[in-house]
Amino acid sequence: MNRQERRRLSKQSRRTGRARASANISVPDVLRQAFTFLQGGYPQESIRLYQQILAVDPKHAEALNLCAIAYFESGEAAQAIRLLQNAVSIQPNYVEAHNNLGNVLKALGKFAEAETAYGKALAIDPDYFDAHFNQGILLEELDRLKEAEDAYRRSHEINPEFLPALFNLGNVLRAKGEFIEAAEIYRQTIERDPNYVDAHINLGSALHELGKSDEAVSSYQRALELDSNRADGHYNLGIALQEKDEHAEAVAAYQQVLDLDPKHIAAQNNLGYALQKLGKLDDAIAAYQRAIEIMPSFADAYERLAYLYGIWGRHLDKALELSKKAVELQPNSAVYLNTLSWLYYLDKDYVRAFEAIKKASTLQPDNPLYQEGLKVIQRAKKNGQSSR
Repeated sequence: MNRQERRRLSKQSRRTGRARASANISVPDVLRQAFTFLQGGYPQESIRLYQQILAVDPKHAEALNLCAIAYFESGEAAQAIRLLQNAVSIQPNYVEAHNNLGNVLKALGKFAEAETAYGKALAIDPDYFDAHFNQGILLEELDRLKEAEDAYRRSHEINPEFLPALFNLGNVLRAKGEFIEAAEIYRQTIERDPNYVDAHINLGSALHELGKSDEAVSSYQRALELDSNRADGHYNLGIALQEKDEHAEAVAAYQQVLDLDPKHIAAQNNLGYALQKLGKLDDAIAAYQRAIEIMPSFADAYERLAYLYGIWGRHLDKALELSKKAVELQPNSAVYLNTLSWLYYLDKDYVRAFEAIKKASTLQPDNPLYQEGLKVIQRAKKNGQSSR
């Protein structure tokens, strides 16, 4: 979804002025040095300095909070939680520490505890936009989309300059199927920051859902002008072009994806389909075979390759094996059962053809294609054409 995934860790140096220094260090000076290392991406160096402060003053809440962030960014979440719990125990109204505790708990999958921590932060400061934003991420992940929407809206209201909240609001609206408003939110994001690549990509997705293929293509192309290394942008562009029957351009887009990510299974599979539509059947077969190599459990590649062999009128035995494999991988796929039935029909095995289409029609009883298939196969059986 291209959500703004990064949690907002509260790294602000509060400059509390506490300076219970020993003869060897000045706490404010060491605190500033440690914070510089933390912001610069050197958490281990910052930990060393924060520990010097805590050796002098074990109840220095700011040092506990920032040292916890450094431990978290070093992959030591348990130690981070211990320090943050100490910080909020010493200073119960330390809103940044409650917020950071929520982030660490969320990262560990402790969602209920994380929600409680964010709630405490907001009880202390209802206008703390970082906590609203982080709470929105949590609620979105829990699929509580209306609550997530409210959290992102509140975060944006408090700090209109913080675009990730606006962007994530668009994502939630899109997940709720509210594509018109989602597109408007993405446009507002782009208006504030014309180089926001994710907003261009997700605007394209919203426009695509609204059936505005030309505008979707333009959005994806703009995103790729800004960052040509976005595999998701090339992939989405390929889908939009394919739906416009611009298959040659779609092939080029999927090939760009595979240049960036050679094991992108969906792009590899769609490349096969686009080549098939261009009549490049040998290339399409090779593309589907490559998809199966990448992911032997990817049922769709088996089904598409089986269908291609069927319409080509070659290798019917191989087509049947591939189709049966697709059904084996996804036995409740009516589409795959229909393909298998059709291939059995081509092979004049009307008994098995009837069994497969009957299963498909049971799964989708209102599908007229499957109902018609049942009638065709029944007529073939009655005419005595089946030898199986």
